[in-house]
Amino acid sequence: MRISQENSQVFVADISGELVGFIQLYPTFSTVDLSRIWILNDWYVLKRFRSQNVGYELLRAAKEFSERSGASQLRIETGLDNIKAQRLYGKFGFIESNGCKYYHFPLND
Repeated sequence: MRISQENSQVFVADISGELVGFIQLYPTFSTVDLSRIWILNDWYVLKRFRSQNVGYELLRAAKEFSERSGASQLRIETGLDNIKAQRLYGKFGFIESNGCKYYHFPLND
């Protein structure tokens, strides 16, 4: 539904006609900075393509789009135990946020 309402951006990785991965970005807005922020919330690469730079190229496409849109940030979060992803984020240039804690409130438990 978010795609049909143009409320997200999707980037896909295609190798020889096979869809091997995607990233989906969701927009938000910072009233503190008065700027657009993109949240990278959905990201998947087929397991057999994960060591072939597919994820990195999807990140590059997301970053370039975010810059072109005039956004001030591209945000992503991951589990504390997802060391492989954390290494990729660092390699790519993401900065780990040490000044904030993330909380959530489960509504349907």
